[in-house]
Amino acid sequence: MPAGDEASKAELLHAEYERYDRCVDIVSAAEVWFTKAEGMRDTVAHFERYPTIDAGEIIATPDFTVLFSDGTAYVGELSNLSLQAASLDSLCEQIGRYDRLDRVPGPDGTLIEATTVDVLLFVPHSEANSAVARMAAAIEDEDHPYSPSRFPSVFAWSFEATKTRYVFTLAGGEQNQRPRGHGRDPSLESWMSSETSFDTLKGLPRHFQAIKVASRFMNDPTPPLYMATLLWGTVLPSMSGGEGDVVTSATELAERLHRDYGRGKVAEVHQALELLRVAGLATHAGEDEWVIAHQPINRHEDDLAATLIDRYKSRPSGPVTFAAKERARKVRRERASNKQLQTGLEE
Repeated sequence: MPAGDEASKAELLHAEYERYDRCVDIVSAAEVWFTKAEGMRDTVAHFERYPTIDAGEIIATPDFTVLFSDGTAYVGELSNLSLQAASLDSLCEQIGRYDRLDRVPGPDGTLIEATTVDVLLFVPHSEANSAVARMAAAIEDEDHPYSPSRFPSVFAWSFEATKTRYVFTLAGGEQNQRPRGHGRDPSLESWMSSETSFDTLKGLPRHFQAIKVASRFMNDPTPPLYMATLLWGTVLPSMSGGEGDVVTSATELAERLHRDYGRGKVAEVHQALELLRVAGLATHAGEDEWVIAHQPINRHEDDLAATLIDRYKSRPSGPVTFAAKERARKVRRERASNKQLQTGLEE
């Protein structure tokens, strides 16, 4: 791969990481609102972070759902809407399915009937007003299939680095409305209609950090760099004792992630391991076996993701240790020997 292509690929990996990390923050902020905020938590029957809703003709995987004790529900979606018409069509098709839902996950995972479902759409601040206008135009267009029973509540989100806080504002446009509270107090409707909110909510990362640490993921595919950073900084230290070669598999790591954080997919872990291989930190022992030369990384201690992507860009030959390579060879030899033995027994 030419050097320019390598740099572009690395930039894309890092951009995916940052976008996903922000989305995990936003879902974590929503979980705090509905499960931790005084008063609000008493109105909620269940918050689902990884929903999959199979309701016959409708299959939906929104970014979160909220079932309230009064039988009403919210379905939340995070979107990065591009200027292409296909992007709008895809978003409308997706949230159009949510608008037709009449059930959401309950506390035990089964689907519970909801009397009304409001769709909450979170869009970056720079795209939010345009999203409202474009969706409104799609509804007015007789040839466009998007025809929701109620316009989604569109929130513009931004991150203020100077104040290290997230800001969520109801986007402009007369079609856009606050989420209904159905008489609940407090509710998002009452929060945003208060004299001090100006249709704006604020969230400090420290308020939802504990939830993010406990959950780590959101309901979209996990980018390779995000997964690699989580593996290197959190999962592998518990397997290596802090430092040392780890013999494992994508399947084992996915099972650990699912056990500890509620989500773990083999294909996503494999992509992360491949990134670590290119970065000179892992070697493939064949089939689903990997040997990872886990070690402290001193450079960019405050940003592990930056360190890993720098190593990925440089495509080093090491420092996968000699011992790690030898262990990988040993795993391969043992597997080949076991296959020969099994073949002999079958014959």
